[in-house]
Amino acid sequence: MTGNNKKPLVAIIGRPNVGKSSLFNRMIGQRKAIVCDESGTTRDRVIGEVEWQGKFFTLVDTAGLFGDLEIKDMEAAIDRQIEMAVDGADVIMLVFDGKAPITNADLKILQKLKKRMEKLVLVVNKMESDKGLANWDGFGRLSGVKRVAVSAKTGMGLGDLLEELVGRWPEGELKADADNDAYRVSVIGRPNAGKSSLVNKIAGFERMVVSQVPGTTRDIGEIMIDFGADSLVFFDTAGARSRRVLSRNQIEKYSYFRALKAMEVSDVVVLMIDAQVGVGKTEVKLISLVEDLGKGLVLFVNKMDLFGDGGEAVETIMKNIRSDLGYLDWAPVVVGSVLLDINLKPLLKNIVRVGQNFRAEIKSGYLTDLVEKIRVNYRIPEIDLQRIKQIKTGPPTFQIGNIKKNPSCQTKRMLTGIIRDAFQLSGVPIKLEFK
Repeated sequence: MTGNNKKPLVAIIGRPNVGKSSLFNRMIGQRKAIVCDESGTTRDRVIGEVEWQGKFFTLVDTAGLFGDLEIKDMEAAIDRQIEMAVDGADVIMLVFDGKAPITNADLKILQKLKKRMEKLVLVVNKMESDKGLANWDGFGRLSGVKRVAVSAKTGMGLGDLLEELVGRWPEGELKADADNDAYRVSVIGRPNAGKSSLVNKIAGFERMVVSQVPGTTRDIGEIMIDFGADSLVFFDTAGARSRRVLSRNQIEKYSYFRALKAMEVSDVVVLMIDAQVGVGKTEVKLISLVEDLGKGLVLFVNKMDLFGDGGEAVETIMKNIRSDLGYLDWAPVVVGSVLLDINLKPLLKNIVRVGQNFRAEIKSGYLTDLVEKIRVNYRIPEIDLQRIKQIKTGPPTFQIGNIKKNPSCQTKRMLTGIIRDAFQLSGVPIKLEFK
């Protein structure tokens, strides 16, 4: 049974209308799970997992982070993509439109990337047309750059592109193997939610730089602690920014990718929510990223000290969070205060529990018993249920057989809930594959 390993980050950059998003969708479609998007989530995906010949990588559509249309200046839009990708990604896919000849703007982009040529793969898209074939030789003038002809529309050349990408895996920058049994934890959230203060408090000393100025953390801090019989490695990431800030503030250019890398190697992600601010688009977007990465999730609502010390205040905060995130009823919520050291131990207990669930291996005998219970108590017309087999951990992934037709969203949710309840797998996404 395979577990969860760090996957390299591959970034897609390029001018508007060259087919970046179409190529992104085509590539993640090679391993797109059967999913149902729940109401209330943001699904304009900019991140996805790609698998090729047993190797996995995380694909990021940089244009989708802030949208080409949000920046009227095309050159500025490209600059932002380059800034975010150059030092954040392991491999950069620079996409061109094969129907159009090479322009001075294209050459200018390459000039800006000349110091990172070893990371670069030049992808010439829209090569299903005669125009693309006619322009192909022109791209040969770009000496020293590996070029691959593809068609996002038809899938032509995709295998060659994937072969090129998986052959470039560098060693990961983040190391979380000081103790292979330690649960790896990322702390994320909007700026000034108290992320660095939380890690400092847990560690027992001032390891991170803490400031009231939003955005103090620019890199990833890493610290290891023991909590009872368990070890935890914490990553403190830079505060999440809105698309608008990401597109305009150069000092944030590394933060997004470094946060992604921290989440990529984590078992559990702690999303910190400022009790004064509540749940907004930033939190919903981060939750979508955590789900897309398939990580365990714990919500920590900080700064409850600002609402009084009674249980009524906590109950109100919990009610509001559950109302805003009703689709996320599987993730534990802890309301506390880093400043006053309130509910930090319950937070750590939840992190350990979710970490255990993330790596959980369910014995086949228990799954066999569950199949019999489902057959007796539930009617599932799309599936002649014969078996449930766990095929992966991190997160728990189960193969369901035998299907008669593609199961409905209701069936998928029902089976996920049954498996979660049967084995108490709170805090982790459960993935299902139907066969």
